[in-house]
Amino acid sequence: MEGDDANPAQYAKSDLVADGPVYLSSKEAARYMRLSPSTLSDWRVQKIGPRYYKMGPARKAPVLYHREDLDIWLTSFMVFTDQYARRGK
Repeated sequence: MEGDDANPAQYAKSDLVADGPVYLSSKEAARYMRLSPSTLSDWRVQKIGPRYYKMGPARKAPVLYHREDLDIWLTSFMVFTDQYARRGK
């Protein structure tokens, strides 16, 4: 991995399975969503992106993401194609 940029191709399928910890660090959440940690950081500054928990008032306080919140946020971007609609789903 070069810098903070995530390369989705480098992760094994098992790295992306939705089992394991319910609360994920910023790096784990980025890997789960196939984004870079810097993207999540930028989104937090801009007050966009998935909900997160800041573990204290300090500027550098640890941040955690609940896996279910990530799934809900990702689902909000689902695009239904005509083919999907024709199947009656």
